[in-house]
Amino acid sequence: MIAHYTTMANFLDYIKPCGHLRLSSFSKLNDPYEYKQQITGTLDDCDNSTQEKINVRLNKALTCPPEATSILLRKIKAGCFVFDSINPPKIEQASFWNNPPMWTHYGDRNKGIILVFRKVKFLETVKKKAYDAEWAVEPCSITYGYKDLPPPTNTICDVTGIDKKDSNFESRIAESLFRSHKDIWFHKDKKWAHESEYRIILFSKEDEYTFIPIQESLIAVVLGADSNEEDFDEINDLRKKGAFSLYKSKYDIFNLRYEIELVQ
Repeated sequence: MIAHYTTMANFLDYIKPCGHLRLSSFSKLNDPYEYKQQITGTLDDCDNSTQEKINVRLNKALTCPPEATSILLRKIKAGCFVFDSINPPKIEQASFWNNPPMWTHYGDRNKGIILVFRKVKFLETVKKKAYDAEWAVEPCSITYGYKDLPPPTNTICDVTGIDKKDSNFESRIAESLFRSHKDIWFHKDKKWAHESEYRIILFSKEDEYTFIPIQESLIAVVLGADSNEEDFDEINDLRKKGAFSLYKSKYDIFNLRYEIELVQ
């Protein structure tokens, strides 16, 4: 199973009405040290000291051609989830819901929710949205801490022999990135290690966002410890229709950990 933290407002206003989870552009991910700079050559999101470090590491021009940059900014999407490496059979035995930094950072300070998905089923749905089911979807756990970047080259993506007028020009560049440089999608600074992130990278035909139906893969919802009664009633009404199991979290101040309880 994999899980996705979000705010209650995001779930009630956007996810619940349409039954879709939105995947955003890889370039919008929040770690400024991610390898996206080596592809896009865009340092606008970094402070001056970070830009200087990256410029030194990149040396000359370890970037994609402009055409590949355009693809990354528009059509390569990322979905960010949490997973348990032990893959427990029951949600009660999992650990993804016992994570205070995640509840604070992504779960609206314990007022949000966790959406729990059956991983295999969710990936099947994602592949239906991919440009090509064979190579255009890449799921993997994040590795924390960076290795040295490869030696500077003129380009990370060889477009030699690809005609820019070719109708498949974008997809051929994307395929080169996915097949030969998938490492770039799955590294983050070690300070993010508490997230235990499982990431799904997708190349799709849509610009900026891709919406993934979740009705067949959603198996449970975990409410934050400080979620309000009104939100609970609305989600519980959905639970009664048999769409998913519903859990309520609470914080055990004596053992300094979260617990969850199944809503009957």
